[in-house]
Amino acid sequence: HNKIITVIATTLAISLSFSSANIDKITAAADNVNTKSNNQAASLAGPYIDQASGETMYNYVYSGSYPQSEVASDKLTDAIKNAVYSEDGISDVNGEKYKKQVKKYATSDYDTVGYYRYEPIKWRIIEENNDEMKLQCFSVIDGYALSDGNAEKLFEWLNSDFLKMAFNGISSVICGESEKVTLLDDNELENENYGFRSFEQKKASYTDYAKGKGVYCNEKSDAASYWIKSSENDKEMSGYADTDGVSVFSLLNGNRGIVPVITIKKVPYI
Repeated sequence: HNKIITVIATTLAISLSFSSANIDKITAAADNVNTKSNNQAASLAGPYIDQASGETMYNYVYSGSYPQSEVASDKLTDAIKNAVYSEDGISDVNGEKYKKQVKKYATSDYDTVGYYRYEPIKWRIIEENNDEMKLQCFSVIDGYALSDGNAEKLFEWLNSDFLKMAFNGISSVICGESEKVTLLDDNELENENYGFRSFEQKKASYTDYAKGKGVYCNEKSDAASYWIKSSENDKEMSGYADTDGVSVFSLLNGNRGIVPVITIKKVPYI
C-alpha cells in the first residue's frame, strides 16, 4: 500500500498556484488508487479504510520545499561544492536549490559537511472539512534538541526558521496567525480518525537531512523518533514516538525528529 500515484491535477481541479507563498502547486496522490472504493480517486479527502485490504489509507499533497536528499558520490559535482552559499548555507546551482550543512551524527562525534537538495514536501491529509485540510508531514524532515521538555523555543523555530525555509516566510494559505506550524499532541497521536490505528501508522520515515542533523534513525525499520507535544500545554513536550511507533513519555531531552503539522485553506483556491 506504499505505492504513490501522482494524479494529473487538472483532472481533479486541484492544481493550485500559490506563488506568493512559495507553494508552487499542490498535487494530490494516494496510497493505492486502484483499490479505492466509491470512486475515490486521489483527492483532498482525509484517511479512510480500504474495503479490500482493511488497511488505513491516506491521500497526500505536496507543497513547499525543504532540503531532503543528500547529494553524494558522482552526483556531488564541483559546481555544487564550490558554489557560493549564503550565511544560512543555501545556494542555487543550475536552477536547483541546495543546503550545505555540517552533519551531526546521533551515534558518533565525527562531523562532516553534507549537501542536500531542496525537494517538494510531502504531506498526508489527516483531517478535512469543507474549508480546510489538516496536514501532517509524511516524514521526519528535520531535528531539534531539547534538554528539559520546554518547547517554547522549538515552536518559535518552527514558525520562523522552518517556515522561512519551507515556504519562503510568506504563508498566507496556511491557517493561523502567530502560530502556523505545530506538532501532533499525545491525544492526536491516538486519534483513529487521523488514521492512527496501529503502531505502524505512527512510525515516521526520515530524510537524509534529518539524519544529518543528528536525529536517531533506525535504518532497519526505516523510521526515526519524533517529538510529540503535550495536549495540556502547547509549549511543552509530552514525549516522543520511537522508531517502532511506540510513544515514550519518560524522556524529554535529546535530539528528536520534527514532523510538522499545518492547516491549510482549501477555498477560495479550489
